[in-house]
Amino acid sequence: MRAIILGAGYGTRLRKSAEGTDHYQYIKETPKPLLDIAGKPLLNHIVDKISLLEVSEVRIIANNYYQSRFEEWEQKYASSYDVPIKIIYNGSNEYGKNLGAVRDLIIALGYDKTYNVEPFEDECMVFFGDKWPSANLEQMQTLMQEKNSTIIGIQDLSSLEKMAQKSQIELDHNNKVIYFEEKAPNPKFTLTCPGFYFIKQEDCKLIQNFFGQNKLPDAPGNLIQYLFEEGASIHGHKIDEEPYDFGDLEAYLRVKNILEK
Repeated sequence: MRAIILGAGYGTRLRKSAEGTDHYQYIKETPKPLLDIAGKPLLNHIVDKISLLEVSEVRIIANNYYQSRFEEWEQKYASSYDVPIKIIYNGSNEYGKNLGAVRDLIIALGYDKTYNVEPFEDECMVFFGDKWPSANLEQMQTLMQEKNSTIIGIQDLSSLEKMAQKSQIELDHNNKVIYFEEKAPNPKFTLTCPGFYFIKQEDCKLIQNFFGQNKLPDAPGNLIQYLFEEGASIHGHKIDEEPYDFGDLEAYLRVKNILEK
């Protein structure tokens, strides 16, 4: 089992929302995975949680625009973890020019031959570097073993009005995914996936063919929908704790205050 943390985004919405505030310079200079939460970067909280499981490697995919900041983090923190940590840079160095989360995942998996990255031959956990790691990873790993299935985190928003621009999911009585649609225009269900994937080895290999299907590279839910449509067995695991994200300055300061309390 290896872990991948997707941290190559630019946080453009967060940066724009901070313009004209005292927080702007800090937000401008800091990629979201390195934002301070309770005295240490968000990335540390994610790696701390991953380290509770038996993993052979953590791969962090980052852009070159913030390379110096990630190098500083690596020098300061990486050696404090027992698990090996490898930071992979995707070559994007122009602010706001994302390659897309799925493309970044394919690079980190070692499936893009233009990058010198060892291909995965393992199951993998996938995390978003701008989300609080609220999922119970031990339970997700156990469920993957019990079901012999890819596992995704599931959140019930309890209202169709909150489902705009969200993935919508239907589960059967065994929590197996029987319907998945990314950013459904007319949602019928209130279950969504806020992130956190445990992907079986054979499903990781399916990901290599994703771009041959003309899918959008910047919508991770499209990847799960693709695996579902390809016949992958996928089960859901309910996330009880709020999977906070930091989309804009108001959200960052609010969540930071909640978590630090």
